[in-house]
Amino acid sequence: MLLAACGGGGGNNAPTGPVIADLGGERAPRDIDPLPAFDATGAPTDTHRALAGLLPLESLLRDSVVYGDWNAESAEVITTGDPARASLPVVSAEYQSARFRVHDDNPKSNELVAVREYPQSCFLTLIRAPEPMAADAIARKLRAQVASPAKGFVAQDPLAIGIRKDGERPMIDRFMRIDHQGETDKVYVAYTMVIGTMVVYALEVEYPPVLIGPDGKPVKRVIDGQRGSRVGAALITLIHHQLNP
Repeated sequence: MLLAACGGGGGNNAPTGPVIADLGGERAPRDIDPLPAFDATGAPTDTHRALAGLLPLESLLRDSVVYGDWNAESAEVITTGDPARASLPVVSAEYQSARFRVHDDNPKSNELVAVREYPQSCFLTLIRAPEPMAADAIARKLRAQVASPAKGFVAQDPLAIGIRKDGERPMIDRFMRIDHQGETDKVYVAYTMVIGTMVVYALEVEYPPVLIGPDGKPVKRVIDGQRGSRVGAALITLIHHQLNP
């Protein structure tokens, strides 16, 4: 699984760096700088540096990487005051992409044009626990926080990302919330996964246009399988495959 929504590459031999799609003809304006967006040598500790080294570069926003300590009590707060003394080192970063559709701009010239439909963002967080049991506890607290009445997320079927050499089938937990507002909807998709002693948490946000039915009224979206670009799941998959080639 790659960042298909970003228009880059595909297949098992896809390059690790950013890829700019070549569709021929005109291209939609690009808002994302394809250059490496951060330098991990400035990380406060070796653990932070190792976590930052796992961040995929595709669609990573320049200067969005933050180092800190994970607040296990609140389950969602990153403390950045003194990351060098972090008991649970954490690295977070923001990704930005867009949903594109490709259409034939001029049938006579066979020119294809990528049209940007709506923006998507994803906030990715990597948390290093001291042991696997602690990582499981952090992930449970994250899932409970996301699924709490205050957050309003609804649990979805988990996503499988293949089968490892040891026969295990890694799964990504998934939660979703849709807020209806004006001419666009605001869709949130939260993902969590434990990889050894690391917890990966991704919060994906997108703003698709409201669906209007034949009667001129908004149509309620089918939640599972219809909304969510899965950018968050793709980022987690890339990280998992780095650690489990």
